Amino acid sequence: MAANLRRLAAGKVRYALVEKTSLQFFLREQPNAPVRIAWVINQFDARCAFSPRSGVPFAELASVLDRLVSDGSVERVLARYR
Repeated sequence: MAANLRRLAAGKVRYALVEKTSLQFFLREQPNAPVRIAWVINQFDARCAFSPRSGVPFAELASVLDRLVSDGSVERVLARYR
C-alpha cells in the first residue's frame, strides 16, 4: 500500500485503493503529500491464509486473536500508526 501511496503522491497514478491505517501513517510521515481522500468504503471482507502444516490449531489462533482485540492490544498497536 505504501508503494501505491508514493505513486499517487508522485502523480504516477490518479487513484489508489488503500486501507485507512496505511493512509493515516503515510500522511503522518508525509503531511505535505498532495494526497486527498476522494471516496471512502466503510467495510470490506478480508481473508487470510493459514497453513495446514502449522503446529498451531486454527481454533487456538482464533482465540488468541479474539483476546488481543478484546483486551485492547490490537487498538494500541494500530494507534501508533495513526
